[in-house]
Amino acid sequence: MSSFLSQPQTVDIPDFKGICYQCDFSLEQFSLSAFQQLAISMPDSLRSAVSKRQAEFLAGRYLAKIILTQMSLPQVEVAIGHNRAPVWPEGVIGTISHHQSKAICAIQHSTGAGDGIGIDTERLIANDMVEGMCSTIICSRENALIMPLSGSQSLWLTVIFSAKESLFKALYRQVQRYFDFLDAEVIAIEQQSMTLKLLTQLTPELYAGRTFKVHYRISGNEVLTFVQATTNTERLVTI
Repeated sequence: MSSFLSQPQTVDIPDFKGICYQCDFSLEQFSLSAFQQLAISMPDSLRSAVSKRQAEFLAGRYLAKIILTQMSLPQVEVAIGHNRAPVWPEGVIGTISHHQSKAICAIQHSTGAGDGIGIDTERLIANDMVEGMCSTIICSRENALIMPLSGSQSLWLTVIFSAKESLFKALYRQVQRYFDFLDAEVIAIEQQSMTLKLLTQLTPELYAGRTFKVHYRISGNEVLTFVQATTNTERLVTI
């Protein structure tokens, strides 16, 4: 294994029937030779990218390779599609996320065209960035919901940011286009759970007013969210 990656570890996700792995990676230890060491092809679109983007891609695709092998699926390259979404082999759905030093990937078999999963890992948003980011992530009603809660505004902004990122990934397979953070709104927050509501119709099945239950847990300075979506039901789980 390349020295820039830690040993991958399994991640247990409630009610998830697939496989999830995570690993740490070090930008200081990264070099382009790691692609050859890990037998992963670098897409042409990344050859002029900064090393951080190259390292993130490699770590995520390496985890995907491990999982696909465990699922006894053919060794295929997980290409980059529209909006940088991974292109998964037929019959499976997957999701990848990373932050400055961690990558995570989850994959499961697909049972229908409406299936989707989304995962997101985030470090807490820095306090000095909260004011500039707030209006792009949450509306005034959401801000009013989090203000009385214990914990910093940075913490709750990160949780909501991560949940909406996971939602985008889980629904992208059905929507096939970009939609905004403000197209979904947190309408209720309880201990370890929140409810998201779509404000915009994304497809006939994903109509404005449709709600999504969110369960969340924070580990130190990190948040991890996971979403399972089907044509009829969607669940967001933060672990």
